[in-house]
Amino acid sequence: MDLYLKNLNFFKNVADQIYNTLQNENSNYNSKIEYIKEFNNILVESDDGKCFVHSIYDKDREAEELLKGIEDETELLIIYGFGLCASAEKIKEKFDKIENIIFVEPDLNLFNEVLNNIDMEEMLNLFYGKNVTYIINKTPEEACEIIFSMFKNKINKKVSFIYNISYRTLYKNYFENFCEIFISSIKKLKLNITSQYDLVYDEINNIFKNIYENNISIENFIGKFAEIPAIIVAGGPSLNKNMEYLKEVKGKALIVAAGNGIKILHENGIVPHFRMAYDPTVEEYAIFRNIDTEAAPLIYTNRLYYECVNKYKGRKISFFSAGELFTPYIERKIYKESLLISSGFSIVAVTLDMLIKIGMKKIIFMGQDLSYNKEGMYAKGSIYDNSEMFDYEKHGMKKMKDINGNDAYTHDGFLGMKYNLEDTIKQNSGNTYINATEGGLNINGTIIKTMKQVIEEDLVKEINIKQIVESEFNKTGDLIERKDKIREALQEFSKELEEVEKLNFNRIKYLEKILKNKNKGQKLNRLLNDMDYFNKNNELEKNILYQKVMSTSISNILYAIYWTFNYDGKDKEKQIESELKINLNSSLEIKKIVELIKNNLKDSFNE
Repeated sequence: MDLYLKNLNFFKNVADQIYNTLQNENSNYNSKIEYIKEFNNILVESDDGKCFVHSIYDKDREAEELLKGIEDETELLIIYGFGLCASAEKIKEKFDKIENIIFVEPDLNLFNEVLNNIDMEEMLNLFYGKNVTYIINKTPEEACEIIFSMFKNKINKKVSFIYNISYRTLYKNYFENFCEIFISSIKKLKLNITSQYDLVYDEINNIFKNIYENNISIENFIGKFAEIPAIIVAGGPSLNKNMEYLKEVKGKALIVAAGNGIKILHENGIVPHFRMAYDPTVEEYAIFRNIDTEAAPLIYTNRLYYECVNKYKGRKISFFSAGELFTPYIERKIYKESLLISSGFSIVAVTLDMLIKIGMKKIIFMGQDLSYNKEGMYAKGSIYDNSEMFDYEKHGMKKMKDINGNDAYTHDGFLGMKYNLEDTIKQNSGNTYINATEGGLNINGTIIKTMKQVIEEDLVKEINIKQIVESEFNKTGDLIERKDKIREALQEFSKELEEVEKLNFNRIKYLEKILKNKNKGQKLNRLLNDMDYFNKNNELEKNILYQKVMSTSISNILYAIYWTFNYDGKDKEKQIESELKINLNSSLEIKKIVELIKNNLKDSFNE
C-alpha cells in the first residue's frame, strides 16, 4: 500500500471529516505543487507567489524561529501552515504543558502532497497525550468557526499562534484575516458574558419591583381576536413609507407597537391598540419618556425595566416569557399553569409568538426591515439618532438586496432575528403571515404585499376592537385579592430563599476550612478526600429553588467562573486549587444574588 492510501485509511478510521474533505472537496486555491526530493521540501506556486514551504538551508533554525512565538505557559497552540511539519519534534521536546494543537492548512492541493510524503500516524504519535486537530481547506471564517465551537468554553486558556512564514507569501491575508476574526470572536464572547452578568442583576431588580403592579394576564385574550388580523409595528426605516395607513385601519386590525415602534408611532400621532416592551435595561425607558402613557394598554413582562412599568399611567397586561424564571416560579404558587411566550431574539419575535399563542391567524409585519438603507437606520421619531449617516460597509455590515432589489445593509444580529422569525413562522405554518414592510430583507414564510394591497385584500371588515379590550379589563375581579395572594406567595418564596442562603453559607464555611488546611500544608490526599466529600454531599444542588430557578438564572456567570479557573491537568495540587476557586467564587456569587433578592423582597413587603 502506498503512503497516501495508508494515510487516507488512517483518517477514515480516526477522522472522518478529514477523510470526507480529501475524498469530496476541491482545493480553495489554484496552486501548483511539486515535491523536491533533493531538499525534502515542497515547492508551491499560487496566485500570490512561488516558494518552498520550508527553508532549503537550515530547517532546524527555521523551527527554532517558529517556536519563539510559543509562550511557556501555552495550553492551546494554533499552527498556521502544516507543511511537512518540520517543527513537530521540537514542539514535543520543549512544550509539555500544551494540551491542544491545531494545524490550519488552507490549501488542499498542498496537503494532498504532504500525505504522499509523511506517515501521519507516526507523526501523530509524536504528540501522544495531546489533542491534535487538523483544519483542512477552510476559509479563515470557517476555520475560526470550527476552533471557536471547540474551545469557546475554554476562553481563558493561554493561546499561542505561530505560522509558517512561506504561507504568508503563498496565501496572502489568510493569516491576518484569521487572527482578526478569532480575536474578535473572543472579545464578543467575553462582552456577551459581561452583558449577561449585568442583565441578571437588572432582571432581579425589575421583577420584584414590578410584581405587585395592577394588571390582567395576556391569557384573558386567548381566542378573543381569532378572526381579527394583527399588525406588528417595528421601527425600521421603511415604516416612513406607509405608517400613515395605520390611522385608517385601526378598526380593521389589532395594532401592536413593538419596542422602538412605540415611540415612533407616538411622535407621528398614531395610537396603537397595544404597546409591547421587554428589555430590562434602563435604556428602554427612553421609549416611554414624554409619551402619553394613558393612550394604550402596555403589554409587558416583569423583567421590563421597572420605571417603564411603574410610571406607566395606562392599563397593563402581563405575560411570562420562557427566559424569565422568578416570576413564573412565584406565581405558580397561586396559578398552577401559565402561558409561556418565547423569549425570542427581538421584541418583534416575542410579539409574534404572543399573538400566535392567543390564537391570531393573520399577522402583518410593518417596519421590519432587519437592515439599514440609504434613507436611514430607523423610521422618523425613533429614540435612536437617525441624523448622521455613515459608511455601513466600513462599519462591517453585510451588503444584501432588499425585497425590491435595492442595496440594504445588515449584520449578524439582524440576521439572527430574521432566522428566529422564520423558525416561528415555519413552526406555525397554518397561519397567514404578510410582510408589508415595503423594504428590507425578505422573511421566508411571509407573503410580500404593499400596505395598500393589505388594506384592499386583507383588512376589509370593521370590528370594534376597543370594546373587546374594554370588556376584558371590566371583568377582572378584585385586584386587591390578587395582591394578597402574591404577598403570600412571596412569603413562601422568602422561606425557600432562606434555606438556599443557609445551604450556601455551609458550603462557604466548608470550603474555607479546606482552604485553611491547604495553606497550613495539609497532605494532598486528605485535601482530595475532603473535596470529594464536598462534591458528593452538595445539598444546594438538590434544593428545588436553586435547581429550577437560581442556578439557571446565573448559569452564564457560573459558566464563566468555571472556565476561568478550570484545570484539566494531572497535577493534584492544581486540581485542588482549581476546585476551591470554582466553588468558592460560585458560592460568593450565589451569596450576592441571594442578598440582592432579599433586599428587593424587603422593599416589596413594605409596599
